[in-house]
Amino acid sequence: MILYPTAMETAPCGKNNTPGKERRYYPNMDIMRYVMTIAVITVHFNYLTGYDLPYILGHHAVGGFFAIAGYLIYPNYIKKGSFMKYIAHRARRILPSYFAVVLFCAIGFACISSLGAGEYFLSSGFWKYLCANLTFLNWLHPVLPGVFDTPQFVTDTVNGALWTMKVDWLLCFFMPVFIWITVTRKWCTPQQGAVLFILFSIAYSFAMSYLVRISGGNGLYAMLERQVFGQAYFFFFGMLVYFMRDFFTRHTPEMLVTGISIYLVSGAFGPALYMLFNPAGMTMILLSLSLMKPTVSWLHHRNNIAYEMYLSHFPVIQLCVYTGVCSNGPWVAGAVVLTATVTVAWLIHHLALRINSSYRAIH
Repeated sequence: MILYPTAMETAPCGKNNTPGKERRYYPNMDIMRYVMTIAVITVHFNYLTGYDLPYILGHHAVGGFFAIAGYLIYPNYIKKGSFMKYIAHRARRILPSYFAVVLFCAIGFACISSLGAGEYFLSSGFWKYLCANLTFLNWLHPVLPGVFDTPQFVTDTVNGALWTMKVDWLLCFFMPVFIWITVTRKWCTPQQGAVLFILFSIAYSFAMSYLVRISGGNGLYAMLERQVFGQAYFFFFGMLVYFMRDFFTRHTPEMLVTGISIYLVSGAFGPALYMLFNPAGMTMILLSLSLMKPTVSWLHHRNNIAYEMYLSHFPVIQLCVYTGVCSNGPWVAGAVVLTATVTVAWLIHHLALRINSSYRAIH
C-alpha cells in the first residue's frame, strides 16, 4: 500500500514541522490500514472471481494508504537526520516481507505450473519475473510460465497488488528534493510546497486522463495516470494535514464531517475539481478517524500485519480460483480467502521480524 502503500512508521507530533516527543504511535491509524486493506482485497476478489461482494472505499483505498504515508514520512525523515538512515530504516521494514512474497510465489508456484520443474526453473520467464519483481519493475513481467494461464482465470498476473511499491519508493526518494526546496533553499514553506505538488499532481493526472481519451484508451497512458504522480496528490494531502496537525487534532469531529461532505459531493464536480476535492475528502476522513480520541489500546504497532495482507492477498485469491474454492459461493470463498491471507501474512510478518532481529543483533 506504502508506501502500500506501506506507511508503517510512527509519527511524532512536535511543533513547527519538526519532530517532537508528544506522540509516537496512532493505534486508530492501524485500524484504518486494516479497513483499507480489506477493501482492496474485496475489490480484487470481485475482479478475479466475478462475484460482487459489497465493500467501502474500494479503488480509493490505495490512495488512502498514500495519504497516511504522507502524514508519517515527513516527520520520520526529519527525525532520522539523513537520507541514508531513513532509507535503511524503511528498507528493513519493507523489503523482507516484499522479497518473501515475490520469492515464495516464484518458487512455490512451480508446483502448479503446467511446465515440469526443470523446464519451469530454466525458463526465461521465471528469471524475468524474478528480476522484474525484485526490482519493483513489476509491469515488465508480471507472469510466471505456465501459471494461471488457463481460461478459468481473468488474468495470468501473479500479484497485481505490487505495482504500488514502486510508487512508495519513488515518493520516499523524492523526500530529499522536497526538503531541499522547502527547508534547505527555503524557496517556499513546507505547507506551500505541499500545495504546489498537490496542484502539480492533479495537473499530471488530468493530462494523462486526457491522453487516454484522445488516444482511444492507450494502456501506457492509463498506467501512468494511476501511478507515481497519479497517487502523489493523496501523499501530499496527507503531508499537508501533518503541517496543520495542531488545528486538525483540535477539531477532528469537524474535520471528519467536512471530509465526508467533500468526499460525497466531489462526484458532482467536473474532472479537474473532482481530482482536487476527492483526495482531500478521503484524506480528511482517514486522518480524522486516525487521530480522533478515544484510541484503541489493545493494538500494538509491532503486530500489525496489514502490509503483509496487502502484499499476499492477490496470489492467495488466484490460488483459490485454481483450487476451485471460489465455486462455493462468494461468502464462503471470501471467508476462505481472508482466512488464508491473514495466515500467510502472519507467517511472513513474523519471518520479517526475525530477519530484522537478526540484523539488529549483528549490528
